[in-house]
Amino acid sequence: MDNASMVAENGAEEEKGKKKGGRMKKATRPRFAFQTRSADDILDDGYRWRKYGQKAVKNSKYPRSYT
Repeated sequence: MDNASMVAENGAEEEKGKKKGGRMKKATRPRFAFQTRSADDILDDGYRWRKYGQKAVKNSKYPRSYT
């Protein structure tokens, strides 16, 4: 027996492109991203933000700590 007839007898692969259970995979739309540049890279809103650590708050000598 060749491989093609064994697969057909076992019923493991009925048709190409079909998933088990008869559900088809939904087509996904391609995703894309883009960067924009502005004239003001750093916005001055009166606060100084940091990625990690402390944030100085409006003329306070004791900054907040987020740890």
